[in-house]
Amino acid sequence: LKIKRKITLTDILKNRKKVLDIIKNEMESSNVDFKSQEYYLDKEKLRKNNINEYDYQKSRFSFVKDILSMANNSYENDSYIIMGIKEDGKIFTNQPQYVCDEANLQQLINTADLNYKISFKYDRFKTEDGDSISYIKILKNNCVYAYEKERTFGKINKFKINKNEIWQRIGSSNTILDINDFSELILKKNKEIKLPTYENQEINEMFDCLMDEKKTENECYDKMEYILSKTKDELKFTYEIEFLNIKKLINNRLM
Repeated sequence: LKIKRKITLTDILKNRKKVLDIIKNEMESSNVDFKSQEYYLDKEKLRKNNINEYDYQKSRFSFVKDILSMANNSYENDSYIIMGIKEDGKIFTNQPQYVCDEANLQQLINTADLNYKISFKYDRFKTEDGDSISYIKILKNNCVYAYEKERTFGKINKFKINKNEIWQRIGSSNTILDINDFSELILKKNKEIKLPTYENQEINEMFDCLMDEKKTENECYDKMEYILSKTKDELKFTYEIEFLNIKKLINNRLM
C-alpha cells in the first residue's frame, strides 16, 4: 500500500521560494504562466465583487483549459501558474480582488469525466514587501489528460472543451494538439504513459499491445486491422486518426 505523504511547512516554504525565484529570473514559458489576478470560480464571492455571468463562465473555462494544458506539458518538470503579477514577471500588481479556494479548484478540474486525476496544489502568501502572490503548482506526470465527455461552460458554445480533446501549453500559449503534435507528446511522456481511455475496450487493448516490448511490429499492425474491421462506420474515422499516431509510435519504438 502506497501512503501519500502530507505536505509539510518545509514543502510550502520551499515552493514559495521557488515561485519567487521564477518571478525574479524567468519569463512565461511552457511551464510558467503569469496572471494579473486569480480565477473567478465562487459565485457567492462573485456577487460581492460585481463579476457578471459571462466573466464567471469564461474564467471557469480558462482555468480548466490552463490546467489541462500545463498538466499535459509537465513530463519533465513541475509547472506553475502564478497570480498577482504582470506578464513580464517583474512587477507585482495590487492585491487580487478575488481569492480562490483550493476545494473549488479541485472540484472543477477533477470531475468524474476526466480520465486521470490531475495532481496540483494551490497556495497564497505575502512577500516581505507586503505584495500578495498566489500560485498553482501542477506536478510532473506521465499521463495524457482529456475529458471523456464534452464540457461546456454556461450557455455560450465558445466556452467548451470537446470529448477527448488534448490541450497542451506550447511556449506561452495553450493549443489543441493535431495528429503530429499528439504523437510527439506521447513519445516525450515515455513508454509508461497513461493514455485516454475509450468506450471501446479493444482500442485500449491496442495501446497495451503497442507498449508491450515483446510484441512485434506485425503483431501490432494485425491488432489494428482487426479492431478496424469490427468498428462501426461512424467511429472508424476517429480510430483511424488514433492509429496514425500508433503507427508512428511503433516506428519510433523499433528504431
